[in-house]
Amino acid sequence: MTGSKHAVLAGTLCLLLGCGRTTQAPAPQADAGAVDTSSPVDSLQVDASYGTLSFRGRIDRIDRGSEYEYRPHIDVTFHSNGTVNRTSVVNLLAYRFAATVPGEANGPWQSLHEESRPISIHLTEDNQTAHLPELRFRLPKTIAANARHVGLAVVDGHFMWPIAVELK
Repeated sequence: MTGSKHAVLAGTLCLLLGCGRTTQAPAPQADAGAVDTSSPVDSLQVDASYGTLSFRGRIDRIDRGSEYEYRPHIDVTFHSNGTVNRTSVVNLLAYRFAATVPGEANGPWQSLHEESRPISIHLTEDNQTAHLPELRFRLPKTIAANARHVGLAVVDGHFMWPIAVELK
């Protein structure tokens, strides 16, 4: 990973773990009875790892006019021998979605948009795989255009595992 990618990942980790000032945005869901006439702008492939978890699948980004909608379709696999976020059991409690920019004078990264959604995934065995819930996250295009990084992560209340795919 290059130095700039490390800086973006470190800044996003700090933001998602609460190191910087953040704001919460409402989490809109699509109307269950609405007909979906949109089509994916991008279908981003996910093949990433962070410590004790690996992620495989895709994230669809759908153009909804003034905003983008992100739909993750991701499987997560537990690797008990991972050296980062080492734990014997993983209890994922939330999906985190954030759009961020670097802070001033090398300060903490700042949130332009942040959402956290509850999930419940329990992994106890090495190489155990589960499907993450297929939630929807929305981001105004104006925020996406101003963000330096847009990404997803999962958390267990102690650790965070970023899903290393740039969604911008």
